[in-house]
Amino acid sequence: MKNWSAQKKNLLILVSAAFILLIASGIWGLVDHQHAFVQQLIDQRLATYNAGYWEAINHEASHTENIASRYSDGIKDLAPNQIQQDLAERYELLSRQHNVHHLALYQADATLLGLQDEDGLNLNRHKLTLLDLPELNQEWHFELSDKGEVLLCVVEEIHKQGQLHAYFEVARPADHVALNLARDLHIKSLLAVANNEMGPLSGDQITLAGLAEPTYTLVFNDFGRLDKVLDEDNFLHNDNNTLNRIRFRHMGRHYQGSKRLIYDRDKNLSVIHVSAIDITDIVSQLNRKLAFYLGLSVLAFILLIFVVVRYLRAVEIDLTDTYQSLEDEVCSHRETEAQLRQAKTNLETRIDERTTELRHLNTKLSDDLSARKTMQQALATSERQYRNLFDHSLDAMILLEDDRPTLCNAAAVELLELDDQEQIRNIDLHQLLAEGESQGSIIRLQFMRALKTNNYDQPLLREWRCQGLKGKEFYAEITLSKIPSDDNRNLAHLSIRDITEKKAAELKISSQAYYDTLTNLPNRNLFMDRLNQAVSFAERNSCYGAVLFMDLDNFKYINDSLGHAVGDAILVEVAKRLGATARAQDTVARFGGDEFVMLVPANFSNERMATMSTQKIAQKIRTTFAPPFVHKGTEFHLTPSIGVTLFHNKEVPVADILKHADTAMYQAKNNGKNSICFFEAKMQRTIEHRLHLESKMRESIKTNHFQLYFQPKFDNAAQVIGAESLCRWPLPDGSWVSPAEFIPIAEETGLITDLGAWVIEASIKVLAKVIQDYHPGFTMAINVSPLQLNQSNVVRQLLHSCSYFGVKPSQITLEITENVLMHDTKSTEERLRRLRAHGFQISIDDFGTGYSSLAYLKHLSINELKIDRSFVADIGKDPDDDAIVETILAMSQHLKLNVVAEGVENSAQLSFLQSHACQHYQGYYFSKPLAEPDFLKFIESNKEPEAFYH
Repeated sequence: MKNWSAQKKNLLILVSAAFILLIASGIWGLVDHQHAFVQQLIDQRLATYNAGYWEAINHEASHTENIASRYSDGIKDLAPNQIQQDLAERYELLSRQHNVHHLALYQADATLLGLQDEDGLNLNRHKLTLLDLPELNQEWHFELSDKGEVLLCVVEEIHKQGQLHAYFEVARPADHVALNLARDLHIKSLLAVANNEMGPLSGDQITLAGLAEPTYTLVFNDFGRLDKVLDEDNFLHNDNNTLNRIRFRHMGRHYQGSKRLIYDRDKNLSVIHVSAIDITDIVSQLNRKLAFYLGLSVLAFILLIFVVVRYLRAVEIDLTDTYQSLEDEVCSHRETEAQLRQAKTNLETRIDERTTELRHLNTKLSDDLSARKTMQQALATSERQYRNLFDHSLDAMILLEDDRPTLCNAAAVELLELDDQEQIRNIDLHQLLAEGESQGSIIRLQFMRALKTNNYDQPLLREWRCQGLKGKEFYAEITLSKIPSDDNRNLAHLSIRDITEKKAAELKISSQAYYDTLTNLPNRNLFMDRLNQAVSFAERNSCYGAVLFMDLDNFKYINDSLGHAVGDAILVEVAKRLGATARAQDTVARFGGDEFVMLVPANFSNERMATMSTQKIAQKIRTTFAPPFVHKGTEFHLTPSIGVTLFHNKEVPVADILKHADTAMYQAKNNGKNSICFFEAKMQRTIEHRLHLESKMRESIKTNHFQLYFQPKFDNAAQVIGAESLCRWPLPDGSWVSPAEFIPIAEETGLITDLGAWVIEASIKVLAKVIQDYHPGFTMAINVSPLQLNQSNVVRQLLHSCSYFGVKPSQITLEITENVLMHDTKSTEERLRRLRAHGFQISIDDFGTGYSSLAYLKHLSINELKIDRSFVADIGKDPDDDAIVETILAMSQHLKLNVVAEGVENSAQLSFLQSHACQHYQGYYFSKPLAEPDFLKFIESNKEPEAFYH
């Protein structure tokens, strides 16, 4: 049965393999036959197309030659000045009758005499590309126009008196020849020409795969709009004028044909001609046949599976019988194996019992040996660890017996400057102690006495200055500990740690805590401590002392212009001069920056003596600053502003004493700098009032309690052309805070930033209303502080407000003072230029009262100057003011700047200004500043000019 199964298996495999090979051979033969048939059909059709194409081209060329021959007569007799008119007339006739693209006339040496097309005669405009086609006749050729047309050009020779006189060229479009022939033969055709100057691809442009540059313009295309006609694998770079077979799909149809690449004389690809035949029906027939034979193959495969399954079923039955016989033999062997296993189990039980007894005896013996070995290892480890710690400790270690050194480590050799470790046995510990300090000597004697008498129970820890054998001194932390001994020996352990760096660090920290690191003068902490002591002394002895608070005038400009390195060098020199001025009992301290303080101790019996003596000290300090400070050859002149306050007892807290001196110093600065000012109670009241105003201002900004007033601006025609917005601050009690009082506080505290932002937005909002309802050309002047101008977002804030309210930047004038240009000049100039670039007008307010140079009028984009009211007020009374106003107006005319006169209050002032060509005016003569409702009414009532001249 087994032999029959094997034979049946081999027979089935052989039959199945033969059947599958037969089907595969049939399918392969069918596919190959169909492919050959299709290829033959296509080749015949394309050969007919290509032959017919050149026949049609030759016929077209012959026709064009006849045209050229008929219309070339008479040209040889034309004068040069008649050629252009003659070519135009000939072109007009030929273009209507024969669809001629252009006519050209060349001399015998090929020099162009005239070229005429539909745009007229132009010798330089036409750029025709000559195509390289080897099949062409020498009497005619192909050219490619700049508009993407393929042109057939025929050249007719013109002879005169038997010699070649000129060439006459006639060019006609040839694209339709290929298109008509392709349609007659039912061939799809596409012709694309290079066009480098075209823009982005449009409906009649394509980018063929494999050619990213140039783009191609479709001359004609039977396929419709194509994004991609050929696959990259089929688009090959071949030799010039070669036909390549291609095959592709388009719009669900199958095409096969040829592709021809036509190059110009410079070997550049200029024309791509694709001809293709629709083989969709042929492919469909082939696919149906393939489907039929594929179905036969599937049927054969199913039959093969059925045969294999029948074969496997027979094998399964044969194996079942074999397994049954083997199972009977296995059962008999299992019974024998069970008997042997029982005998083995009994034997193993007896062996385990005997082994347990022997293991118990062996474990007991091993435990005894392990305990002894563990004790020995612990002792060795402890000794090794102690020795390792002793030898490698960073501290110097010395073992003593009866107060004599017996052993030391390597750190002790290095610290004590020994030659080797053995030398320690010959060293007396007294040699290791320096004798420079009496206190150290006492500590040393106490320590040595305890060591010699062994009279200490706890470890002794001491610090003193020591020295090595070669004289190196160092601070040491010394620890002495007893070592227990079974034989009652006097053993000790001495540890010496070098703490020199620690001591130096402590001294440095102490110095930094109480002294200024730059000038080495006492700092605020040490000064306050000494001031506390001086006040206590003054109260106990009923005497007077003084505190002088000094600040360097204009020192900030040195830091800002020359850098902090130069500023620090000058501060060191200032500290030296103050130190030389101070007496031995005085204390000079630096609080930071350019602030210095001097404490004059309480050694004056009455207030008058204290005042006079302190005045002399302060005057001496001013004298000390008279010589210039010199740094690297550059001289700097500095002056101090000095505030002085006296103290007598503890009724005035120490912190207030220092605050009073600071207040007096600020008063000295307000008095013109480089001055001395003693503290008075009214100064404190002024400071407190200022702090009160600052607090109220913060609250008013948050609650929006500020108001805007507007002062109208007039021109010479009595027309209201604009206004200036003015910030006013009313208090809840009905009183008003003057701008001269709250604006400086806002600038010093930085509140001007928030206040200025509100003023800008509110002013532009009112301007937008005036422009919409009353006056489209109205302008608004807004004051901008230096701090606000230096904000990085000021330009963005102004543009945002203009955009939000729909106001043009050109209708906003930003008024700045001359002093703005003294601070951070480059940054200020940059922001002003950015504002001018966006259209904002820039005006210099209070012109003539600042300290800056007039050079900014030359290099900054300034639109307007405002003559300060102080000059206008005395017009006609003070000749100097008259001269200043005249000068400003004359200068403005030359620089083409607008001028606004502020503070015009009477007709005499107005007449003077008008006589000197002033353009714009503000003042009480026209209108006082008005609140928003009154201002809008004023604008409405003054739409028409009113005469106000007398």
